Amino acid sequence: MQFNMEDSWERYALMTELITRLQKVNQKIGKTILEKMLYLLQVLYKIDVGYDFEFYTYGPYSSQILNDLTQVEYWKGLKVERISDLLNGYKITTDTKATFFIEKGRKYIETPQIDNALNQLTTTFGQYSAKDLELIATIVYVDQEIKTEDMIPNQEQILGVVKQLKPRFSDEEINTKIELLQNKGFVIEN
Repeated sequence: MQFNMEDSWERYALMTELITRLQKVNQKIGKTILEKMLYLLQVLYKIDVGYDFEFYTYGPYSSQILNDLTQVEYWKGLKVERISDLLNGYKITTDTKATFFIEKGRKYIETPQIDNALNQLTTTFGQYSAKDLELIATIVYVDQEIKTEDMIPNQEQILGVVKQLKPRFSDEEINTKIELLQNKGFVIEN
């Protein structure tokens, strides 16, 4: 991808706006949640933010997101704090210059397509934990991969592949999330 500063400002504004909206429904926003929400925004809601995702330990991952997060944190749009608990995770909140970032990309994030997608994304997935979003994003990733091979995915196929990738999740947990995504029309459709 070619570097374009205007696209960067749009991504920074989108990231800051997403965290702002997520804070209203989820007080435990970390890097994994941010990653998975941006993945779902890009794949399910067709908002091409320009991130390239690959499969990694906790599901779909893009180092570009962490680079953007570091930049926005450096300029005080977002604050990333290390949490010392059993998980040793992170907590992301808005910082003193969040409004600056949102204003810089307001035209972009207030377009009906972006605004609607952010509303739907935060309403549908905003309350989920990092663990739940890891599973949801993995299911979506597997569904997309099966479709790129010109195959029509079914629930057993997705369950089998997800179980191989994420053996710590039970069949019941995986099937529950597949059905959630299927009921919303996100997976197992032609």
